[in-house]
Amino acid sequence: MGQLEEALKHYDIAVKKDPSNGTYYYNRGIVKSKLEKLEEAVEDYNKALEYIIETQLQFNTKFSKGICLRRLGKLDASIKELQEAVSLKGDKASAHNNLGLSYFEREDFEEALNSFTKAI
Repeated sequence: MGQLEEALKHYDIAVKKDPSNGTYYYNRGIVKSKLEKLEEAVEDYNKALEYIIETQLQFNTKFSKGICLRRLGKLDASIKELQEAVSLKGDKASAHNNLGLSYFEREDFEEALNSFTKAI
């Protein structure tokens, strides 16, 4: 509904009430990413990974973190996170595609092509 600032306030409250809930950090990271607060989003994703044990949410967090890192121009770190996401859920075309984009931006075209091929 486009009320990102309001959502951010609610996640701030939720994190204060339950600071060991990784899902709150992950969701707050998503909101911060949409607000272009990329460094803060990465911090939230890091915090989320301290608490998250469920594979799907670990994948989602590493995937989102990898995209933020690419947007920040931190390509090596982006590739590392996206490789870890792929290792968790190798059947996700979106993970292979985004890994390919990070390789492409790093001008590692052979690895980019390999990742894009896996995405297809």
